[in-house]
Amino acid sequence: MKGKITVLGFVVLLLTASAYVLMLSQTKDATDSVGAFAPELAQRISAISRIEVQRGTDAIILTRDAAGAWKLATSDGYPASTAQVAGLVNGLASLEKDAAMTAKPEKFGELALAWPATEASVGALVRLFDTPDGSASSAPFAEYVIGQERAKPRTQYLRMLSETQCWRCRGSVSVDVEPQRWMDTTLLSLPDGEVHSAEFDGLSLTRDPYGKVWTATASEASKEQWTPERIHEAESMLPSWLSRLEFDDVRLAHTTPLADAPTQTIVFDSLRARVVVHGVTEGDRMWVRFEITPHEGAPKPDAGLNGEVNAKYKYGGDPQVPDWAAWNDAHKAWEFRLPAWKVQQLKFEPPSLEGMPPSR
Repeated sequence: MKGKITVLGFVVLLLTASAYVLMLSQTKDATDSVGAFAPELAQRISAISRIEVQRGTDAIILTRDAAGAWKLATSDGYPASTAQVAGLVNGLASLEKDAAMTAKPEKFGELALAWPATEASVGALVRLFDTPDGSASSAPFAEYVIGQERAKPRTQYLRMLSETQCWRCRGSVSVDVEPQRWMDTTLLSLPDGEVHSAEFDGLSLTRDPYGKVWTATASEASKEQWTPERIHEAESMLPSWLSRLEFDDVRLAHTTPLADAPTQTIVFDSLRARVVVHGVTEGDRMWVRFEITPHEGAPKPDAGLNGEVNAKYKYGGDPQVPDWAAWNDAHKAWEFRLPAWKVQQLKFEPPSLEGMPPSR
């Protein structure tokens, strides 16, 4: 009887020990599954000088100069949106682990976490560097594979490139390799009434002193092409053409015009500056550069009625009167590719009647 009690006690002790080990294991797993996904990142954000983002064969490279400004190295060094860069880095630093997922490489593709990416995987690779000159002369201090995003609840799958453990994290980050997503693509958003004359392809438009009536004058050489219908379209479209001017791509300006490329010039005279838009056509695309001449003695952008307009400015695309001298300095070295819809506006074609119901 005593022997049976001893054996029974041993069994109880063994089961208790096993339960304790299992509890420690579960506690460890639970501990590993909580907290920040990239805890080291928060302490190194200020040291980041280069960011590489790759998705498939597309990639962008962002570098930070000595003054702290971010540039798109893959777009000739055009200024990048500080808010977009901060959104990526702070977004990664704020991700919280929600659950441990697979650690089997053969399963990575199901979460878009395979790298190099396969056809079935749409994940992205983000590499962060802290080299003083913003170069890739040394290895990145962090490499993250960004996978699928879920909307409800908002979560995203991620893993460290050097690790096989995948994670589901609370929150999400926007990882885009389209250059324009990293720029402020709004060039101008002039308010109504700022432009009082415009010239294009032999047609001149001038506004009366009260700002209500436009007078159109076509040169002798262009009278045939400027039909009453096209003039009507030009009067309704051209004066407000600068009220929403955006770009799809950017490059350093050529020192000379492209050989044999068709060119177009649009001249706007505004209350504060003369704005000349020089365009060159490449196939169905148009690239433009700007020549700005501020008017001497013109009112400051923040004075009078337009001061109220600028005071309400909050987001790109809102009406705003720029400081033309500063605007010219920031844009004179660049050429911008206009969206197709903006180029289409310059054809001044009357609306098509095709598909409209017959008149009664």
